Amino acid sequence: MATLAAGSMTETTQAAPLQLLTAKEAAEPDLPVPKGGKPSDVFQAKPPVPGAPQIIVDKPAQGIGVKTPFAVKIRFLPNDGARINLNSLEIDVVKLIRISLLDRVKPYLSAAGINVPEAVVPSGTYNIRIAIADDQGRLGVTTQTWTIL
Repeated sequence: MATLAAGSMTETTQAAPLQLLTAKEAAEPDLPVPKGGKPSDVFQAKPPVPGAPQIIVDKPAQGIGVKTPFAVKIRFLPNDGARINLNSLEIDVVKLIRISLLDRVKPYLSAAGINVPEAVVPSGTYNIRIAIADDQGRLGVTTQTWTIL
């Protein structure tokens, strides 16, 4: 009769949630927005480039509050047979200064997009700017407002 020693069974461990933004970064002052304007008016000044990659933020959804930890799912859709240039990715929290999230999301990055199963962000409302280019140099940009409960 076989017996198992304590701790001999393999356990599946789950990765810890990604700290996407620290409390110190979250406390940075917000970018001033003109009266009656919206944050995207301030940090997305250039018109869209025809044929640029589309950036689709599936999660978290725009305008819907989420509890932390939450999934981050962003898709990159190239146009006209182009390929996504991952080296061009910018993903920032826009405050008075931009806070780059690039190094934090790199392990979750592929040509298809960003897929973070669990991200941790302090409660608050954040303006996120995402930009990526294709191999033809066309830059796609989107802005999102994430509300973390």
